[in-house]
Amino acid sequence: MLFVQWHLSVEAHKPRDAMLKVSGSPGHSIAYKGYWDCVHRMYRRQGLTAFYRGAGVNALRIVPAAAVQFTAYDMLKYALLALDPSAASPL
Repeated sequence: MLFVQWHLSVEAHKPRDAMLKVSGSPGHSIAYKGYWDCVHRMYRRQGLTAFYRGAGVNALRIVPAAAVQFTAYDMLKYALLALDPSAASPL
């Protein structure tokens, strides 16, 4: 779930980044009228893969970090519960 949330937030920035790279640069006219115009043109020119390009590499970066985070959380939780078993939550 964490990866899905992160991935969706990253992919939403791709049209914005494309607009910033081209629009208003010296020697270039304004390429897009707005965010949705950029999304529409990207989809029409490059298809759905334009929004997910590079997702595999980012997953290789995020998944190990998330695994370490969850493992550390569980180990710390069990270590603290071993010190005071009465502090266990009712869930």
